[in-house]
Amino acid sequence: MITTNKTFTVAGFSLLNNVLKVRFANNLQQRIKVLNANAHTQINLVTLNSAQTKLQAANSLLNNKHFNTNSAYVSLLNAYIAANTLNVVSATTSATVKKVVANKKATKKQVKTAQFVV
Repeated sequence: MITTNKTFTVAGFSLLNNVLKVRFANNLQQRIKVLNANAHTQINLVTLNSAQTKLQAANSLLNNKHFNTNSAYVSLLNAYIAANTLNVVSATTSATVKKVVANKKATKKQVKTAQFVV
């Protein structure tokens, strides 16, 4: 999954072909219309308190009493958060290594250290 800084005001879940997925949008009515048109079922979306990134929205859903009592939602959110948190760490590590390697004054010791930043 790709992590971006794009923000959303709507988040929730839908089921398509027996696969539960986390959904994000900025317009509740439009998103429901599109999901219905594409044969999604069990559409369960909420408006967030503020615009949030996908990772922030997933955490908000996990803390929402409407969702955190459903074990399928909790499992999916925990997996989503773990996968996206790992991507954020990987992207940060990769950027650190590239920055150190690009520095003309970088020593071999700096490059080796940067490769293990986590």
